[in-house]
Amino acid sequence: MFRNKKYWRLLPPFLVIAVILAIWLPPKLKPIAVLVILVFWAVYYLWVHFEKTNNSKK
Repeated sequence: MFRNKKYWRLLPPFLVIAVILAIWLPPKLKPIAVLVILVFWAVYYLWVHFEKTNNSKK
């Protein structure tokens, strides 16, 4: 499904951070772990977008 190398480069660090936060944060702050996943998708799509616009300018 995801053959993009950018996805596989970004996923492990964000996933580790999300799991660590989900384990160590108190129950009231656990939704922050979900925000890490949302930040992952934002970074991924921004990276893809900037690469496409950079390649189209060349």
